[in-house]
Amino acid sequence: MAKLLFKRLKRTEKRLYFYSALTILITWILVLYVKASTVGIVASIEQSRPEFIKSIIGFTVYQLWIYIGFGIIHGIIGGIFLKTDLNRNLVKIKKTAHNTV
Repeated sequence: MAKLLFKRLKRTEKRLYFYSALTILITWILVLYVKASTVGIVASIEQSRPEFIKSIIGFTVYQLWIYIGFGIIHGIIGGIFLKTDLNRNLVKIKKTAHNTV
């Protein structure tokens, strides 16, 4: 088990910054669609008409590029810190895996 975990961590360690930045970018996009869904549900309740799809389309057309921009900037900067934190945790896991074998 420890050897398998060590091999998996070795493969992941090479692309850790990319995964960190991508995770932050996807989080921003997820926040956009949660916000659009909430606004669509509230508008549907208030106006007694289906406004959910219109809300999703409107947020995608008008705000997706803003959220992608913020996600890229946040991913580039935050990815560095997330990578260092993950590297620190990987070192701890490696030490633990080697000590238990």
